[in-house]
Amino acid sequence: AARGNGMEISGAVKSLNGQVVYELSVSNQGAQPIDGVMIQLNKSFFGLAPTSPAVTLTPSPVPPGGMARGSAPLAINSAMVVPPGTAPSVSLQVAVKHNGSAGQVYYFTDSLSLDALFAADGRLEKNAFLDLWRGIPDSQEQSTRVQAVIPTGDALIAKLEARSVFFLARRPADNGMEAFYFCGKLISHHGYVLLELSLREGVPGIKVCVRSQASEVSPLALQCVEKLLLA
Repeated sequence: AARGNGMEISGAVKSLNGQVVYELSVSNQGAQPIDGVMIQLNKSFFGLAPTSPAVTLTPSPVPPGGMARGSAPLAINSAMVVPPGTAPSVSLQVAVKHNGSAGQVYYFTDSLSLDALFAADGRLEKNAFLDLWRGIPDSQEQSTRVQAVIPTGDALIAKLEARSVFFLARRPADNGMEAFYFCGKLISHHGYVLLELSLREGVPGIKVCVRSQASEVSPLALQCVEKLLLA
C-alpha cells in the first residue's frame, strides 16, 4: 500500500466479467477531501497498463475519515512489457497521485495472481489440447506436490473453472489416483497453460504438472495453481 498526505491506498488485480481491472481502496486519514485519483503501472513481465489513468471512486470525493473503492480497467500494452530475458515475475510497480497531492506521486509494489489473466474464451477441444500437450517437450514440463485435500473431482472442476481454468477430461491413474486435465489461455502473448492434476478424492496430496506454450510462465502457473488448490 502507498501512504502519504493522509491517504492510504491499496489494490489488487482481478478479472471481473471477462475484464481485467485494478481494484483500489482509498482511505482518507487527512483533513482535506481526496479526488482526482490517477494510477500508472511501470513496465512488467505481462505488460499490463490502465486503459485510462483516471480512477472513478465511490464515493468521490473521499471525505476526511472516509473510505472509497474504485477500479481501473487494464489491458496488455506491448510497450509496457519488460525487455526480453527479464526474469518472469508477477510483481507490479504502481504509481498513484491525486488532486491534493501537490504533484507528489506515491509508489508501491503489488503482485498479481496469474489466474486474473486467464481468458474467458480459453476452453480447448480435447484433440487441440492433446496436440498442444504432445507438442511441448517433456523436458519443459514442471511439477510440484501440493498438500491440499479435494473432497471430490467435481469440487476440483468447479474451483478451477471459476477462475477460467477449464476442465478437459479425467482418467484413472497409477496407485489408485485419478488424473484431471485442464487448460487456461493467458490474455498476454504467452498462449496456453496446460495442467495435469493427479489425486485421490479426500486424501491430502495433489501432484500438479504444468506444460506451457511459453515455458517461462510455468513456474508462475505452478504457484498460481497451488494457491487456488489451498484456497
